[in-house]
Amino acid sequence: MRKLMPVLILLSLVINTNVYAETLNIHGSLAVLGKIISKIKVPFEKKTGIELVLFGNGSGAGAKDLAAGKCDGSVASESLENLKKFVPELAGIDDLREYKLGNDTIAVIVSKQNPVTKLSKEQLKGLNIGKIRNWKEVGGMDADVIVVTSVKGSGTRQLLQEMVMDGEAYASDAIETSSTIAELREVSSMKEAIGAVSDSLLNDTVKKVDTPQIGRPLIMVTKGEPGPSLKKLIDFILGEGQKYLK
Repeated sequence: MRKLMPVLILLSLVINTNVYAETLNIHGSLAVLGKIISKIKVPFEKKTGIELVLFGNGSGAGAKDLAAGKCDGSVASESLENLKKFVPELAGIDDLREYKLGNDTIAVIVSKQNPVTKLSKEQLKGLNIGKIRNWKEVGGMDADVIVVTSVKGSGTRQLLQEMVMDGEAYASDAIETSSTIAELREVSSMKEAIGAVSDSLLNDTVKKVDTPQIGRPLIMVTKGEPGPSLKKLIDFILGEGQKYLK
């Protein structure tokens, strides 16, 4: 029996050190990571022994990382067709695949001190492109509008430009933030500010404005057929993982 002890101890060490024998690096949209991936992370890891390493750097930056081979899969809060328009690095990849993981809506946000509660598409466009310069033009206070945007390459920013701003540029003096957290912080700290974030990332530091619905798909992008581990992740999200996303 004593001769078996070292073998049993060694086996135990092998098992323990291989709890995460493999890792999957997923880069991209904070909306997808926050609304979907982070919620299934723990149960997926427990079930498969595959560790998920998540890096929220925006849809565009995540797609660039995928093209450069820096991650196993990238996530985006827009369609692959739209993503290709803004990420030229994807052009040279023949077999890109898109897997829809869910849906999301964008919330237009203002400071809690802002009395405006509802905006039409035209008003929202005017505010963001700089055509409407004062909040009193949309029934608000007498104060200059401060536009706060997501970082360039963000799926939220691109979708707002496409669906609300008809492809026009943001106001020249718009404040560009480095992350959704920074955008929430900027809007909450300035009564004149307006921004837009994933509905799933809202918190109680800002006020959501009633607007026409701005929806989008949440996707996973892979180069070619996903490997066995990445396929397990996609299948888990679309199957058993749904109970963690309600």
